[in-house]
Amino acid sequence: MKFFDVKHDYGAKTLFTDNGTPVLMPAISNTTAANADAELIAVIDALVSHQTTAPFISRQLIQRFVTSNPSAGYIERVATAFGSKGDLTAVLKAILLDPEARNPNVVNSSSFGKLKEPILQLTATLRLLQAASQVSFDNSTSPLYPLRDAYEEDASLMRIEPLNIGQRSLGSASVFNFYLPDFSPSGALSSQSLVAPEFQLVTEAQIFTTMNKYNRLLNGNLVPNRPFNYSDFTAEQLQVKLKPDRLLTLWQNTVGSNTVKAEAVVDYLDFYLNAGQLKVTNNSGTRDALIQAISGSDNDITRFENAVYGVNTCPEFLIQQ
Repeated sequence: MKFFDVKHDYGAKTLFTDNGTPVLMPAISNTTAANADAELIAVIDALVSHQTTAPFISRQLIQRFVTSNPSAGYIERVATAFGSKGDLTAVLKAILLDPEARNPNVVNSSSFGKLKEPILQLTATLRLLQAASQVSFDNSTSPLYPLRDAYEEDASLMRIEPLNIGQRSLGSASVFNFYLPDFSPSGALSSQSLVAPEFQLVTEAQIFTTMNKYNRLLNGNLVPNRPFNYSDFTAEQLQVKLKPDRLLTLWQNTVGSNTVKAEAVVDYLDFYLNAGQLKVTNNSGTRDALIQAISGSDNDITRFENAVYGVNTCPEFLIQQ
C-alpha cells in the first residue's frame, strides 16, 4: 500500500464515537505530506485506543495461539495487557502465561484447544525433520550459489506442487484471513455455541488428501507440477525429502529392546509435534499401535516412515491443547 498525500482529505472529520464521545480530527491548514502522514498516525493511534480494540484483538490472538473459545476472564486479562497503546509484547506474554493457557487439566477438556492450521501442521514436520531438496545454496556449482548470503546455512530450494491441504502459504482469498473468527461447524460444537475457526478449512476429502500428501512427502514425491525443461534442475534434484537422521540416531542410541527404542521415537515426535499429548491423554491405543508398528519394522527406513506417518495422522497432531 502506498500513501498519496495529494489525495488526502485535510479537512476536519469525525472518525467514530468511543464510549459515547466523538473522536475528532481538526482541519490541517498546512497541507504538506508530513502533516498528512502525522494525521494518519493519529488516526491509527485513535483506532488502537478505542475501547473495543483491545478485547477484539486479544480474543483473536488467543484463538491463534491457544484456544478457539477463551473465557471472558482470559480475554479481559489479555485486553488489560494490551492497554490503550497496543503493547503486543505484553499481550503475547499475557496470552501464553495466563493460568487458563497453562492449566494441564485442559488436555482432558472437550472444548479447550484449537485445530492447527494445515500449513502449520506441515511446516512443523518439515522443520523438525530437516526437510530439504538436493538443490543447495551452499553448492558452489549451483546457479543459486551467488544468493547464498541471503539465506541460512544449509538452506535448499523447496519448490513443491500445490498441496491442496486446505491452505496455501500467502494464498488467502481475502485480507480477512483464510477463515472467520466466529466460524462454527454444524453439530456438537455449534449446538454448544462454540466456535472452531480453522475448521472452515477442513472437509472430509481434504483430510484424506492431507494423509496422502504426508505419504508422498515420506516417499520424496513432492515436486513442482511444472515443465522441467524451463528449469536448471531435474525432478529428482527438486524432490523435497525428510531426513531420518534424528530419529535413526535416537533409535540407535536408546538402550533396550526394540519396544523401548520405539517408545523413545514415538515420545520424541509426540513431544515436538503434539506437545506430548499422546503420552498424557486417554488415547493409549494410538500410541501403543505406533510403538508396535515401529518395533516390528525390519529396517530403518520402514521404521522412520511408520513413525512419521503415524504421528502426522493422529488426532493429537491435528488438535493443539
